[in-house]
Amino acid sequence: MKPMLTQRKILATIAVVCGLFAIAPAQPRDMAPDSTHNVTPMMSLSSYHLPDSLDFCGEHVPLEQPHVREQAERELYLMLQDQGQLIINIKRSGIFFPIFDSIARADSVPDDLKYIAVIESALRNARSPKDAFGIWQFIESTGKKMGLEINKDVDERLNVEKATHAAFMYLQEGFGTFRSWTMAAAGYNMGHEFLAEQALYQRDTDFYHLYLNEETSRYVFRIAVMKEIMQHPERYGIFLTPADMYAHDSVRTVAVNSSISDLEGWAVQNGTTYKWVKIFNPWILNRNLPIPRGEQYIIKIPVFNN
Repeated sequence: MKPMLTQRKILATIAVVCGLFAIAPAQPRDMAPDSTHNVTPMMSLSSYHLPDSLDFCGEHVPLEQPHVREQAERELYLMLQDQGQLIINIKRSGIFFPIFDSIARADSVPDDLKYIAVIESALRNARSPKDAFGIWQFIESTGKKMGLEINKDVDERLNVEKATHAAFMYLQEGFGTFRSWTMAAAGYNMGHEFLAEQALYQRDTDFYHLYLNEETSRYVFRIAVMKEIMQHPERYGIFLTPADMYAHDSVRTVAVNSSISDLEGWAVQNGTTYKWVKIFNPWILNRNLPIPRGEQYIIKIPVFNN
């Protein structure tokens, strides 16, 4: 029986040692005890709360109304469940928000409109089940209506500058109809014509007074809450520094007014590769680029060692 007793003692000793490691996890090797890194333990979702006020484009979200506050809180807690996606959104904003802000100034629209793109696509050239495409998620008919070229060779829904300008124009149309950027945002989701029909039937143009489909009813709250989180991430347990943000690559542009029969060969002739031409110009759909007589395209080429 003695060998069995010895084995039990050994197992008990191992268990105690493992327990000590579980109780006192090792300090990361690259972090000294007096490190200035801002490390915050994960908090429960119930520890985070909406602020006393939210707004979108300077328009008040009436959180003092219990039903409205409940809707906003729903979106807050659902978003905070996916903190990883929130971090990616914030980091990618370093690439796209400077572009959006510049175009917003040129188009004389509020820069808060940029948060619509975050909700639409998480700042990626996504394609939806309804065949909406690009960072601003235009369907083909609306994209063409807003002046974007969309055909078998070119899809300017994937041209961030042109698509952003088109999105702002569409939102300006909504503001012209409703005199409210909140309603313009709702119209971006469900279509200005359909929203106008609902407003006429319900005899009200205040978004927060309208009974709408669930997707559109949630849409404006998601935008306002996303703005709050992205502007004040530290309130919600997300700590990033300017150095953590993704940055837009430096590029040079080449004006092209004659067709490109072989995009790979053209890339090499211009000091880059096919990969970089496709990544920086996703609106070019194929391996060639037909250009109608009298037209011109601007192609971006990154400025770094390939």
